[in-house]
Order: sequence, then C-alpha cells, then structure tokens
Amino acid sequence: MVQRLVPFFGLALLFAACSAPSARIMPRYAQLDIGGDIGVQQGSSVTAQASVDALGLEKDDGVLGARIDAQLGGHWTFSFQSSTHDGDGVADATLSQSGFTINVGDPVSSKLDLGLYQGAVTWDLLPTDVVELGLGLGVTAVDIDAEITEKIGGESVATNEIVPIPVLQGRLGFDLGPVEVEGLLGWVSIDYSGDEATFLDFDGMASWRFFGDDDRLAGWLALGYRYVDVEVAYDDSGDSVDAQIDFSGPWLGLALSF
Repeated sequence: MVQRLVPFFGLALLFAACSAPSARIMPRYAQLDIGGDIGVQQGSSVTAQASVDALGLEKDDGVLGARIDAQLGGHWTFSFQSSTHDGDGVADATLSQSGFTINVGDPVSSKLDLGLYQGAVTWDLLPTDVVELGLGLGVTAVDIDAEITEKIGGESVATNEIVPIPVLQGRLGFDLGPVEVEGLLGWVSIDYSGDEATFLDFDGMASWRFFGDDDRLAGWLALGYRYVDVEVAYDDSGDSVDAQIDFSGPWLGLALSF
C-alpha cells in the first residue's frame, strides 16, 4: 500500500508547488477508529456479515497522511492517508471463500489495511473573501486489503480491492483573520455492472495562522476530524463481498502556505 502512495503524493505536490498561485501543504497525524460489518461468501450473494468489533479489528492510533490545497481556477484538494486495523476475535457470522469456511464461534486473527487517496475541486459560489461556499467534483480511491484467518486451521478469507469512486463535493469555509474554519464533504451512491458503492467522506478542520500572512509564506496549526463511511458490494473472483465500514477520528496537522 505504501508504494501506491508515492506516485499519488508526488503528482499532487508537483501540481501545488509548480502550478498554483497559492498553495498549502500539510502533513497530518490522526487516530482512526473503525466500525461496521464485513461479509465474504461463495456464490452470488452474502447472507450474513461479521462485525468488525467481534473480529477484533481495532483503532489505529498512528495514522500518517497529508493534505494539499491549491487555488487555480478553483479550490483543489489532494489528500492521502493509510491506516492499519488488526486484532484477535471470534467470528459472529459465517465467512466463506474458495471452498474454505470460517464458522460462527471460530477464533480468528484479523487485519484490515485502508488507503484513502482523494482529489477534489470546488468552485466558489459566493464572491466574498470571508465565506467560501463551493460545489464541485472529485474522485476518491478506496484501497481495502483485508484478511481474516481462522486460528486453529490457519486458513484465511481475504479481499484486496482498489475502488475508485467519483463523488460530488461541497465545501463551506470561513476566513476569520488568523483563524480559518472549513468543512469538505464528498458523497455518491453508484450501481455499475453489478458492483454497488455508497460513499460519504467528511473532512473538517479549524486552523490558526501563527506566523506570516495571506500574501506570503505562513505557518498554520490545524485540528480536524474525519468521518468516512464506505458501503460496497462486488464480486471478487467468483466470491461475493458485501461490507459496510466506517472510519472516524481526530487529526492534527502542521502546514505551510505560500
């Protein structure tokens, strides 16, 4: 998953540094909790889902990522983050794949890696420097790599999928001098060729400018909160995957704008 971050971040950084008249580059550190249900089953449909709590998937307290904002004919936002959720638990639903079955009550070891790669642009609907109200479009690639291993036999049920999701974007922000507040919301529900996905992504933050001003190099300290809800149903090499997973938690960022 780390290898997938490098080209995405490189292109976004090049875009911000070379093309935009103003840009803000912000590494950030987050805690990301996980909730929801996962179903993997042989055949054309999933009849039961196991909860992530029962499977032992836990919060990741050390999520690293970055966000880049640039003004170039619109407000562009690029971001990425990668988290790992793992632990031990007991299956509370039957999971099956390629002839192997994890039954209810089986002890399991679980791991889920999540990558979120976002690109979005919004155009301001209000001609004012104080309030930003924008609508636009974006694409978020959701990279899910999950494996649930039955402890006694050592067999696993797994899925590894990158799902690019086009989304509608909305942005609301307030510029209050040295303090800025912003919320970026992305949402879509699609059904294409038998694959279904509903996606909601909210990224909100308040940032404080502790040196510089809007016309030159400035430093910012930001505190934010992200909530992501992913619902997917798709075929994976003849097996059906049906999952609803949500991720949420606070983040802290340190940014430079120029």
